[in-house]
Amino acid sequence: MLSDKVNSQHKSHKDSAKEQQFLTPAEEQVVVDWCGQSSLSTNPLSATNLSSHAFAIKGKHPGKNWHYNFSKRHPEFVKAKPNGLDPKRAKNFNENVVHDYLEK
Repeated sequence: MLSDKVNSQHKSHKDSAKEQQFLTPAEEQVVVDWCGQSSLSTNPLSATNLSSHAFAIKGKHPGKNWHYNFSKRHPEFVKAKPNGLDPKRAKNFNENVVHDYLEK
Protein backbone atom coordinates (compact mmCIF):
# COMPACT_ATOMS: atom_id res chain seq x y z
CA MET A 1 0.00 0.00 0.00
CA LEU A 2 2.72 2.44 0.89
CA SER A 3 4.53 1.61 -2.32
CA ASP A 4 1.32 2.36 -4.26
CA LYS A 5 1.20 5.80 -2.72
CA VAL A 6 4.87 6.42 -3.49
CA ASN A 7 4.25 5.35 -7.09
CA SER A 8 1.28 7.78 -7.27
CA GLN A 9 -1.28 5.01 -7.71
CA HIS A 10 -3.32 6.29 -4.75
CA LYS A 11 -4.20 9.87 -3.91
CA SER A 12 -4.07 11.40 -0.48
CA HIS A 13 -7.32 12.01 1.36
CA LYS A 14 -6.96 15.76 0.84
CA ASP A 15 -6.44 15.41 -2.93
CA SER A 16 -9.37 13.07 -3.40
CA ALA A 17 -11.60 15.38 -1.33
CA LYS A 18 -10.74 18.29 -3.64
CA GLU A 19 -12.15 16.35 -6.59
CA GLN A 20 -15.45 15.90 -4.74
CA GLN A 21 -15.92 19.57 -3.87
CA PHE A 22 -19.05 21.19 -5.26
CA LEU A 23 -17.28 24.28 -6.59
CA THR A 24 -13.92 24.54 -8.28
CA PRO A 25 -11.32 26.66 -6.47
CA ALA A 26 -11.95 29.56 -8.87
CA GLU A 27 -15.72 29.35 -8.34
CA GLU A 28 -15.24 29.14 -4.60
CA GLN A 29 -13.07 32.26 -4.75
CA VAL A 30 -16.00 34.07 -6.41
CA VAL A 31 -18.21 33.06 -3.47
CA VAL A 32 -15.50 34.23 -1.03
CA ASP A 33 -15.33 37.58 -2.82
CA TRP A 34 -19.12 37.85 -2.67
CA CYS A 35 -19.04 37.12 1.07
CA GLY A 36 -16.48 39.86 1.56
CA GLN A 37 -18.55 42.32 -0.45
CA SER A 38 -21.67 41.28 1.43
CA SER A 39 -19.98 41.84 4.78
CA LEU A 40 -18.92 45.35 3.74
CA SER A 41 -22.55 46.25 3.16
CA THR A 42 -23.45 44.84 6.61
CA ASN A 43 -25.59 42.18 4.98
CA PRO A 44 -25.39 39.13 7.24
CA LEU A 45 -24.17 35.84 5.83
CA SER A 46 -26.82 33.14 5.98
CA ALA A 47 -26.89 29.53 4.82
CA THR A 48 -29.70 30.28 2.38
CA ASN A 49 -27.89 33.21 0.77
CA LEU A 50 -24.68 31.24 0.53
CA SER A 51 -26.35 28.21 -1.05
CA SER A 52 -28.35 30.33 -3.49
CA HIS A 53 -25.19 32.10 -4.64
CA ALA A 54 -23.48 28.73 -5.18
CA PHE A 55 -26.55 27.61 -7.15
CA ALA A 56 -26.30 30.73 -9.34
CA ILE A 57 -22.69 29.87 -10.15
CA LYS A 58 -22.99 26.12 -10.65
CA GLY A 59 -26.57 25.77 -11.92
CA LYS A 60 -27.42 22.99 -9.49
CA HIS A 61 -28.21 22.91 -5.79
CA PRO A 62 -25.38 22.22 -3.35
CA GLY A 63 -25.79 19.56 -0.67
CA LYS A 64 -27.65 20.33 2.54
CA ASN A 65 -24.39 20.64 4.53
CA TRP A 66 -22.39 22.46 1.88
CA HIS A 67 -22.65 25.82 3.65
CA TYR A 68 -21.36 24.26 6.87
CA ASN A 69 -18.28 22.82 5.16
CA PHE A 70 -17.72 26.11 3.31
CA SER A 71 -17.74 27.91 6.66
CA LYS A 72 -15.19 25.45 8.03
CA ARG A 73 -12.90 26.08 5.03
CA HIS A 74 -13.24 29.86 5.43
CA PRO A 75 -13.29 30.71 9.15
CA GLU A 76 -12.76 34.41 8.39
CA PHE A 77 -16.51 34.68 7.74
CA VAL A 78 -18.78 34.51 10.75
CA LYS A 79 -22.43 33.66 10.50
CA ALA A 80 -24.50 36.02 12.63
CA LYS A 81 -28.04 37.17 13.09
CA PRO A 82 -28.70 40.85 12.50
CA ASN A 83 -29.63 43.03 15.44
CA GLY A 84 -32.31 45.67 15.36
CA LEU A 85 -31.49 49.36 15.20
CA ASP A 86 -30.80 50.89 18.60
CA PRO A 87 -33.73 53.19 19.51
CA LYS A 88 -31.35 56.08 20.33
CA ARG A 89 -29.81 55.84 16.86
CA ALA A 90 -33.21 55.57 15.24
CA LYS A 91 -34.37 58.71 17.06
CA ASN A 92 -31.43 60.70 15.68
CA PHE A 93 -31.81 59.33 12.17
CA ASN A 94 -34.31 61.83 10.83
CA GLU A 95 -34.55 64.08 7.80
CA ASN A 96 -33.13 67.20 9.47
CA VAL A 97 -30.06 65.44 10.86
CA VAL A 98 -29.34 63.68 7.56
CA HIS A 99 -29.78 66.91 5.57
CA ASP A 100 -27.46 68.76 7.96
CA TYR A 101 -24.85 66.00 7.67
CA LEU A 102 -24.95 66.01 3.88
CA GLU A 103 -24.57 69.81 3.74
CA LYS A 104 -21.38 69.58 5.81
